[in-house]
Amino acid sequence: MEEEGIPYFVVATKADKMKLDEINRACVLLREQYELSDEQPLPFSSITGLGKKKLWYAIRAGILGELEGGEVQDDGDEEGGEPDEEFEEGI
Repeated sequence: MEEEGIPYFVVATKADKMKLDEINRACVLLREQYELSDEQPLPFSSITGLGKKKLWYAIRAGILGELEGGEVQDDGDEEGGEPDEEFEEGI
């Protein structure tokens, strides 16, 4: 994807099934194996909401062309950003 200039963001789902230290170890292994940026993979759980704000921001950044090589160029705020209500309504 990177070679073709297609924006991407790796998300590690089912994070609610693991303990925090297991999530951290898994993310380090995935980051090393696939040569990902420091922001990736993003641990995500639809059950607990872990990573929800950052994932929405990454989706928005991809749509707006602010996601390059799997890295969000400007995360908006310290919590990883949250889409505007207007943005959420359009989805």
